[in-house]
Amino acid sequence: MDNGREGNYWDDYNGKDLNGDGIGEFPYSVEGRKGTDRGGLVSFVFGQDNHPLIAPFNIDDVNIDFPEWASSESETSPDPKAMEPISMNFVIAATLVIVTVVAVATVVYLKRQKRSGET
Repeated sequence: MDNGREGNYWDDYNGKDLNGDGIGEFPYSVEGRKGTDRGGLVSFVFGQDNHPLIAPFNIDDVNIDFPEWASSESETSPDPKAMEPISMNFVIAATLVIVTVVAVATVVYLKRQKRSGET
């Protein structure tokens, strides 16, 4: 639930930020609910965010700089024969961005499911 330095924002987190770094000092337990065969719900802890954020993270403030050849604003199309192979670092970075976006979307979805189950 966190990357070892910072985690996610949880609107029901009640921990404190004692050192002012924007990260809670106490872990946040990520809970879920599952339906039972008898039609009831069972609550369970399925994860822990060891570095919960004190304030929401604004994903609109994230900028990703792509190489010039990937820009749609390029005036000319590069010659495919002249293009260098994509570096492994770029592939790893792109994969990490995709995994992070999917993880954030999953956490938001689960949080909304949790919230709608409590009403």
